[in-house]
Amino acid sequence: MLFPNYIKKNHIIFFIIVEILLMLSGLILLAKFCVIGFAVALFLFRLGEISGPGTMIEHEGRNGIYAPVGGKIIDISVKGQETQVLFQMPWHLSYTVRAPIKADVEDLKVFSKGAGIFRFSKIDDFYRESLPASIAIRFIVGHHGLHSADEASSDCHYDRLTLKLIECVFGLFPDVWVRQGDRCHMQAAIGVIPFGGTVSLSLPLNYEIITKVGDMVTAGSSRIANIKQETNNGKSFRA
Repeated sequence: MLFPNYIKKNHIIFFIIVEILLMLSGLILLAKFCVIGFAVALFLFRLGEISGPGTMIEHEGRNGIYAPVGGKIIDISVKGQETQVLFQMPWHLSYTVRAPIKADVEDLKVFSKGAGIFRFSKIDDFYRESLPASIAIRFIVGHHGLHSADEASSDCHYDRLTLKLIECVFGLFPDVWVRQGDRCHMQAAIGVIPFGGTVSLSLPLNYEIITKVGDMVTAGSSRIANIKQETNNGKSFRA
């Protein structure tokens, strides 16, 4: 059970024990510094708030994509059959990662052996072939439950989004709270990137980006893309 931030109950208990030991040892000044440090940690690891009624965002999320993290959009590029949006998360904002849309987790891959990338690195560094230290979450939109990998791979008519959480050189490795087969509701907190980093969101080409490079966004609140409505013989369909 989490508090309104990433600090867990066992962290609170450990802090209280350390404070008691420091007070009993007469290290009052050190105990005060620990209190200040813990207060800073509570602020930095806050989950953050989302604006607007949850039901409204949930309804709109069926046809739109919302920012998975808070920060600045630093790049929007078309790579093959996908549009990739890069978000830069500063160290002082909320570290929370939120589901960009209501969807199922189709796949989750952890690349812990790679190297972190400094959040202010060149844009090309985030698209290099070598895998950085990151976690990639692939969502499938509109699918009602995953029963097997073979079934998921055969559902080609469903939209798939990939969210990549890239570790920063001066940060910690991302922590995610979802697994393959989980259903994520819009705005749901699905993980954190301690001390910030860079996040890549890959969307199919049938999504229209409505933000631009340089925009500041809020996780779960800022709408960044809409589904393009295409027609085929006068009938509307989703690619």
